[in-house]
Amino acid sequence: MAGLEDAGGTNFGSALSGLAATPALAVATYRLESRIPFHNFPRPLTSIGRAPYVAVMGSRLSRHDLRTRARPTLAARARATLATVQYATGIRTGGMELSPRMSREEQRALAFWLQKLPPAFANRLPRLKLAVADDLCCIGSHVFVNGMTGQLAAENTSRSNSRLHAASFIPQRYVVLQRDLFRRRVELGRILYHELCHFLWPRLGNLLRGSYEALLQSEFERGARGELGYSAQWRKEKLKRRSATPWTEEPGRLWREYVCESFCDTASYILLGPERRARHSEYTLGRKARQRRERWMAGLGLESSVPLESLRRRLA
Repeated sequence: MAGLEDAGGTNFGSALSGLAATPALAVATYRLESRIPFHNFPRPLTSIGRAPYVAVMGSRLSRHDLRTRARPTLAARARATLATVQYATGIRTGGMELSPRMSREEQRALAFWLQKLPPAFANRLPRLKLAVADDLCCIGSHVFVNGMTGQLAAENTSRSNSRLHAASFIPQRYVVLQRDLFRRRVELGRILYHELCHFLWPRLGNLLRGSYEALLQSEFERGARGELGYSAQWRKEKLKRRSATPWTEEPGRLWREYVCESFCDTASYILLGPERRARHSEYTLGRKARQRRERWMAGLGLESSVPLESLRRRLA
């Protein structure tokens, strides 16, 4: 908290009106040509006239600076919306916790898919919390849980946003699913498995991630078309428009996102097993490329008890 400056023995300009009640800042206002210390003011402090600057923590800030500093960023606002579905303790199922705000039907639907996970896969995941939201939307890379309301929505009317089925919050270890998704049983399992794989991906280590990236590079060189999920598909198409070998000419964020999303879509496809729909509209990857990915996933050991350490040694 900034301290109020002593006005004794110093001449100060007019005070900035309306800022004395700013909650985040302690702002001192002064009367013109006054030499009376602040604590000897005979009446409540009021602003007289307008000044372009105020004294805060020994520095001079313009009104524009104050507005900028007081306004949280879009990323901070997005992170704050997760609090609408967070909880302290949930219902434990399959090594994870389900939100107590879920209905019994929603809890049973998630428990069905969690119990079908191979133990080798489930044991590699951290303890996660699963929650449900009425709405999930995304502006750029910022996810808003239960949408944008009030001033935030008004400020972003001109920015394109998209609706999401689910979102993973890696540092907070949360998976949030959109409520309408529970109306489609198999689609719920497909997207749930995809989100869980986001927590497995960083735990694979550089060798295994590099091995999967090399597999995708070979697909690009062969001209393989399609993917096993829309999240990887649109990134792949965008990369192909930029370059035939995007990992060499532009190994940036989009390429890294594509590799991760492709892994999650492929692992979700494998984990669904006989439950998956053979003619799903998002399963567009060619047969040969699909078989190569299945062999790679088999080597990963999702269906066995092979520890990740032994797989890393094998690749080394």
